[in-house]
Amino acid sequence: MGRIIDITSKLGFDENPKLKIKDEELELNTDAESVLKIMGYMGAGDSITPQDIEDAFQIVFTPDSYKKLKKMKLNFQDYQTVFQIAVDVITGTEEEDTEGNAQTPDTIWSKTLD
Repeated sequence: MGRIIDITSKLGFDENPKLKIKDEELELNTDAESVLKIMGYMGAGDSITPQDIEDAFQIVFTPDSYKKLKKMKLNFQDYQTVFQIAVDVITGTEEEDTEGNAQTPDTIWSKTLD
């Protein structure tokens, strides 16, 4: 019989992370399949279409959170910011401040002015 190596303790079965916008918490999908799909979109370069962007949002956010996001009627720049931060969070590339909060371009800029 072959050797069995239990790696369960090395895996993270935590809940999905959430982004907070005003009073809403938007849950992100961090399963490997979703992250790999998003990475594929990000690598598409100039060939990405507006429909691809909407599809990517539906992959990044849980269905309930996607509905909440749509109801917010964000302007395009804010929509881009939300997407970029969400992708950074699910791929593990977001920067955090000393209190464990995700850094945004605005928070990084304000700290450089202090």
